[in-house]
Amino acid sequence: MRSALAGVGLCAATIGCVLANPAFDGDGQTGAATSAATSAAATEGETTTTSTDTAGVTSTAPVDTTTTITATDTTDTTDTTDTTTTGGATDCWSSRSPWYVTEFEPVELGENPRDFRYDPDGLGLTYMAGAMGAQMPHRASRAGLGDPFGGAAQLVFWGGLGGTIGEAMLVGADELFLSKGVDLVNGADLVVSRWDGGSWPLPQELGPAVNVGMANDRTPALTADGTVLVFERNGGPLNKYFDAPALRLYGAQRPLGGDPQLGFSPPAQLALPPITDDIDAPLITCPTLSADGLHLFFGSTYPTPLSKETIVGAVELYEVARAATDSPWGQPHHHAELHFDDLHSCPRTVTADGCELLFESFFFSLEEGTMPEMDGVFVARRDP
Repeated sequence: MRSALAGVGLCAATIGCVLANPAFDGDGQTGAATSAATSAAATEGETTTTSTDTAGVTSTAPVDTTTTITATDTTDTTDTTDTTTTGGATDCWSSRSPWYVTEFEPVELGENPRDFRYDPDGLGLTYMAGAMGAQMPHRASRAGLGDPFGGAAQLVFWGGLGGTIGEAMLVGADELFLSKGVDLVNGADLVVSRWDGGSWPLPQELGPAVNVGMANDRTPALTADGTVLVFERNGGPLNKYFDAPALRLYGAQRPLGGDPQLGFSPPAQLALPPITDDIDAPLITCPTLSADGLHLFFGSTYPTPLSKETIVGAVELYEVARAATDSPWGQPHHHAELHFDDLHSCPRTVTADGCELLFESFFFSLEEGTMPEMDGVFVARRDP
């Protein structure tokens, strides 16, 4: 751990000691978003099946990750409420509780695990793992929130794609969205593999309505029903420090059950004032969308003008909310407590109830020859 984390007051308890489990949980959770209290009960696991097609693509059968989401009516992150028939809070979106942060230790999740994405209920996990340059989508599960993940299983092996794909997100039982071209300076695209009943075929581009020429279209984040897509693209105004278009977030929608390759509308850049109005063109990255599409976490360098002195640790974590998926986003809320000195904060995934957020911290500078250096993955939890 980088010395910058010393003395930051992390909770003593950590997530560790993942127990081996030969099969990951294949029992989809339906109904309202599971809370931390009710999801502590273990779910029964189902043995997965694998198949190899004639092209040598080895796949693991998908699991149902769908969750019925009740839309919450809100215009910002401070007044969101969702109540049961008894009047009690059912989620953490309006919580005033502080975040409790522990380090996420992906023990026994394979080699070099990264790019973690929760299922809406937080009990399933999609991620990338494998030898560097050959990482593939994997799955794991846990019995309840707060429990360790186990039963790691590789979903598929696509020969020739190792090192070029990442940021896998499973939507429902049969759509696997990824970024392709993660090692490119320009030209990365969003792609999807659709379960064909026996395997996960090679991922295909979402199409010209979404991907743009030599732009980098990366980091897909989707609602539980797959109708709303948010991603990042280097398509903003010129950032003077990088002398390049700033990273911005874009959104697109498709009808329920629409074709994932051709059904999405042309993306529109998300208006996130005052961040997107800032004349210094701050970077906006790492979109993390809630299961109902009404809440969005992201990282941004706002309000810091970038320079050699300020670039280190400039990306901090923000959250916005909206009343409906076709409504404008409200004012951003800065989660200063989810940031470590000299490290960038990048949200990755959040449970449907808003009670648990996974975020990464990494180090980056513009010194010649340096690359982003992962420093840690953290779990932030709050109470309703």
